[in-house]
Amino acid sequence: MSTERAKYSSSILTSKSPFEATEIVRVRLSQAKLINKDFYLFFKGVSDLKKNYTQQLHKLVAENADLEKMLHQETLDTGVLTPEEQAHYTLNSLGQLKNLWAGILEELQVDLKASTDLYRTLDRDVIATLKGFTENDPGWTESKRLHSKLSQLAASIDYNKSKDDARHQEQLRDANAQWDSEAPFLFELFENTDYGRLLCLKNCLLKYQSGFSDSLHSSMEVNERVMAALLDFNPESEIDRFAHDAMNYKFPLGTKSAGARAPNTEASAKKNAPHHGIGKRLSSTATVVKHDLLDRDFSNQSNNASLRPKKSSHKLRSRVGSIFGMGKLKN
Repeated sequence: MSTERAKYSSSILTSKSPFEATEIVRVRLSQAKLINKDFYLFFKGVSDLKKNYTQQLHKLVAENADLEKMLHQETLDTGVLTPEEQAHYTLNSLGQLKNLWAGILEELQVDLKASTDLYRTLDRDVIATLKGFTENDPGWTESKRLHSKLSQLAASIDYNKSKDDARHQEQLRDANAQWDSEAPFLFELFENTDYGRLLCLKNCLLKYQSGFSDSLHSSMEVNERVMAALLDFNPESEIDRFAHDAMNYKFPLGTKSAGARAPNTEASAKKNAPHHGIGKRLSSTATVVKHDLLDRDFSNQSNNASLRPKKSSHKLRSRVGSIFGMGKLKN
């Protein structure tokens, strides 16, 4: 061993009985393995969490990478514009929002890379090290072997102390001599093993902290740039821009848009229908609003008498139906 260690020997070994000293070694080494297991499971959990986070973040960034393209498709899907109208629609709908969105996406992409680097550092430099330390360090195996041997020797010392006959006293002297010659080596080995374990934990924590600091540092620059752009954004300026652009923009309301909107099953009605897409769009909007209002709490039959079915109307309908039915039979 590179460094001779005698702190445990000079303190524990000289102040405790052989039985107490071996118990201290047993408990310390047992708890050390438990602590290593706790560290291993904790950082493995952090790594798994980061992996899952990066997978979900990668999906989110990919699906929302282009706000302008998303708006284009959603405008078509919701029927705000027909494909023909959309093809000729050039009015800028986003303004500075496009750049703000791109800045947020860039920030998330930096975070994605930093999180990926962090969990890879955890897997390579922390988790693997913690898992292999107690399995590969020969000090653990040797400490366990010596501890088992000296524990039996300590029990023999305690037993022979309680006996007064010459034979047990001779065995006590032999056991004490063996203890004095072997116990210091056990405690030196025990201290070196304990020191190596603590140093390993320190290095693992430093690697994690270094990786975590790198992830924060990498996102700091883009974060400051995005924050500056957000602070510079003025809603009033966007209002002015859109008002100016809309005032000078001519909406393409041609006959092709109406033809694209008309259902194929109403070919005859198409000939007499208005030829502007906006006319059908307003009609559809009015229908949607009407149905929406009828579904409101203030417009259902429970609180609006005008919407309740009238019993007399059913009777009248029945009579009229019978009369017209009779008429048909006579004819």
